[in-house]
Amino acid sequence: MPQSYTVDSKYAAFDGPLVTDVVKPVGEAVNGVNNVGGVVGMFASSGEGIQLKYGAHKGRLIQQFAGRVLNTAGAEVIQAYSVYSDDHGKTWTKGDNVGERMDENKVVELSNGDVMLNSRDNAGGRGRKVTISKDGGQTWGPVAMTRRCC
Repeated sequence: MPQSYTVDSKYAAFDGPLVTDVVKPVGEAVNGVNNVGGVVGMFASSGEGIQLKYGAHKGRLIQQFAGRVLNTAGAEVIQAYSVYSDDHGKTWTKGDNVGERMDENKVVELSNGDVMLNSRDNAGGRGRKVTISKDGGQTWGPVAMTRRCC
């Protein structure tokens, strides 16, 4: 059960759960492997989150995370994901995980309201991984690798 703020907290009016409970969910048992899809470790990406200015999700707050997520083989895979709020931080929702070996994620809003995620390839690929969300950071399209020129 997610924890909420205590009654005497200045944040008690927030509906909760705490953002910590949202960004580190417990997974499910799949074919004898426990916690599949669960985040076993995570960090908020450096820098700051954004607030969307355009489109259907105007006003949404988005913060990027990188998490160590368990796959069906029981191995940890580093994936990117967003958490977002449509009520200015009163409640938070975790979006879908995207890619593999993606950390130090940044998001920007494009002029059409899409959100672009740009991530460091932590596999030493000497490039960046980029994907687009058309639903305000809830889901992501295919991941494309970009190469540095030098």
